[in-house]
Amino acid sequence: MFDVDFGFGLNFDYVTGVEQGAAHNTLAFALRPNGPSWPNPPWSTLILRRLVENNDFRRHFILRFADLLNTNFREATVVQKLEDYRLMYLPEMPEHIHRWRMPHDMNYWESEIDVMRDFAMQRPGYLRQYLAEEFNLDGLASLTVQSANPIQGNIRVNTVTINSLEMPWTGQYFKGLEMEVEALPNPGYYFSYWEGEGIDDPTNPIVDVNLDDDRSMVAHYQDALVHYWHFNNLPDGNITMVEADYSALGSAKITYPGTGDGYMDRTDGTLLNAHQGVAAGYGLRVRNPSDTRMLLFEAPSTGYRNLGFSFAVHRTNNGAQQQTFHYSTDGGQNWTQLGGTYGIYLDYEVISFDLSGIPAVNDNPNLQFKILFTGEAASNDDGNNRFDNIVLSGTAIYLNIGKTNPPPGFKDDTYPGHYFTASGGTPPYSFDKTAGSFPEGLSLSESGLLSGTPKESGTFAFFIRVTDQEGATASHMFSLTIEAASLIQYWHFNNLPDGTLTVVDADFHLAEEAGYIIYPGTGSGYMDRTDGTLLNAKLNTEAGYGLRVRNPSNTRELIFHTPSTGYENLVFSFAVQRTNNGAQQQSLYFSHDGGNTWTLVAESYGIGLPFAVNSFNLSAFPEVNNNPDLQIRIMFEGAAASGDSGNNRFDNVALQGRPSALSSAGPEQTHFLKQNYPNPFTDSTTIPFEISTGGRVRLEVFNLQGMHIETLIDREVPPGRHSVVLNASSYPEGLYIYMMESNGFTISRRMIRMR
Repeated sequence: MFDVDFGFGLNFDYVTGVEQGAAHNTLAFALRPNGPSWPNPPWSTLILRRLVENNDFRRHFILRFADLLNTNFREATVVQKLEDYRLMYLPEMPEHIHRWRMPHDMNYWESEIDVMRDFAMQRPGYLRQYLAEEFNLDGLASLTVQSANPIQGNIRVNTVTINSLEMPWTGQYFKGLEMEVEALPNPGYYFSYWEGEGIDDPTNPIVDVNLDDDRSMVAHYQDALVHYWHFNNLPDGNITMVEADYSALGSAKITYPGTGDGYMDRTDGTLLNAHQGVAAGYGLRVRNPSDTRMLLFEAPSTGYRNLGFSFAVHRTNNGAQQQTFHYSTDGGQNWTQLGGTYGIYLDYEVISFDLSGIPAVNDNPNLQFKILFTGEAASNDDGNNRFDNIVLSGTAIYLNIGKTNPPPGFKDDTYPGHYFTASGGTPPYSFDKTAGSFPEGLSLSESGLLSGTPKESGTFAFFIRVTDQEGATASHMFSLTIEAASLIQYWHFNNLPDGTLTVVDADFHLAEEAGYIIYPGTGSGYMDRTDGTLLNAKLNTEAGYGLRVRNPSNTRELIFHTPSTGYENLVFSFAVQRTNNGAQQQSLYFSHDGGNTWTLVAESYGIGLPFAVNSFNLSAFPEVNNNPDLQIRIMFEGAAASGDSGNNRFDNVALQGRPSALSSAGPEQTHFLKQNYPNPFTDSTTIPFEISTGGRVRLEVFNLQGMHIETLIDREVPPGRHSVVLNASSYPEGLYIYMMESNGFTISRRMIRMR
């Protein structure tokens, strides 16, 4: 444990540099040529000392050091990790102290954690100072990177990849040290250009950056999808033709012409080669004998060039072990094989073909592709090849606006944001609305971001126009649905794994905490996945999978943990069906206290053979509102529930409601202090709070030593939601506590100010 003891202010005599704490120069210690015999004799530092004499190694060493200080060891990251562990151990500490008499008491334990927090906040600054001293580096500058449209790509800075959800991202680096920044388009997009000063080649996705001052870089991407089959809405049974799930040109299709008994149907899918954030869901199964048939794709490329074709594929034991890929530029009259014969294996893998060097496939309304199945196994009576996420991608020749509709939103809930996209033409692009209307509360930025908080529900139609740098324009009509009720918790089950399930997490949630499903009890009943339905589907979700709850079910209960913090007027709904031997009746209950007591909502309602939607209005039960401990339970009843076979099947389970006039931490609490945002912050941050009854509110800021820093509010405040902007530009960097007192309530939270 010595390496761990080196840091975080552990107060043991044998720890080198313990008296210096976060200020200990461990870098100089590790490079010392004449250290003591323990713990760093000269032989133990020799390799690192020799390595840093090499210019390339020294540069990469410094950059990697800086990358880690900006990510894994960033002050806020380490402090949050400490807090996660603190909360995990907190319930066990009193018993631990009682049993082992160590530490002395809870106050001592908390004080030791504060030591670690202080160390985490101070250490990066010292390390940057010691790097500069050791290697004679210039001062620091900030690099800020972001994607113009977060859904389109990520960015790599040296050795770390910055996820679009973390952007805009800022890191501190040493001036004069050459770095590498790369734009990483997500599937379905390609890099367009960099926006920012001092970039030698803005059209190169990989650029060298040498900071002489603070700098910002924005990566711009363009749409690349021409046609896309994800197969998640395939029906059961034999399939003769499959239309593309997405087509920039309106239509593309797959067929399986030929002779013999081979046919297509659906099977399990994969996330490999998935685009547009779709779930694994289904795939396309192409059954043997396949040597007398071909998989045919009618995929026009009108208006596109630089094409690529890709798909995920695998086989069963008896399926065809080889394939060949061909293209036709004249509607199937003549065919050209691209590449040689390639193998198909038992696990899904992605096969890709680059057609960018074949001019005849560009801008071609008659373009087709075919896959032929070869080898001895292709003639078997059983076995198959399985495909998923088949994509034709390309670059738009002319200016084109993406045709994807914005995702649904919810009245009075912050819209998640939607970027309209474009390709072709001459970027950069600007967007505006030319006709129709947005719901009140939403607006469109010039960069194409639709955002805000909708204040009305309904379906809204509007035209969006994109304009490129040369003045060319393209437009398209879109529609947006705003639901009257917010989606607090939602399970669509489309990403369920194969096999027995013990816990199923919510696929989507607006409440602060995600819900989950369990199936406790006795007997051999269990949960697994099955085919789903579009009934009760939300968020434009595909049918995909559902949840199968197997018999015997009369000795178990299906429990939904459904936190509803911040919401009221709840409605719980789901699609459900049974098999012939499945339970024919259910009863539904809720618990407002985490499962200690249960209230009956609906008794012995029937379950039929086809999927049907059951909906339960909970608005008559105020105790379910704004409740982090809310649970819902389904009991299975009737003679069939005790059988060894049969099951009930669920899909699209939803808890919906309206944002409450007051969000609180629980049904008994009437005052709520929310986390500040952004956090960490540099100069300013917003502190939201809510109170149910008007009264005097005092909101103050303290440092970790308990010293009062500032009073933000000390006055009468009406009931409702409020926020205060804290200007902390004069605050030293560090961890602070903000505390609210009102009507006998005292609530506090922590926040982090960074340079």
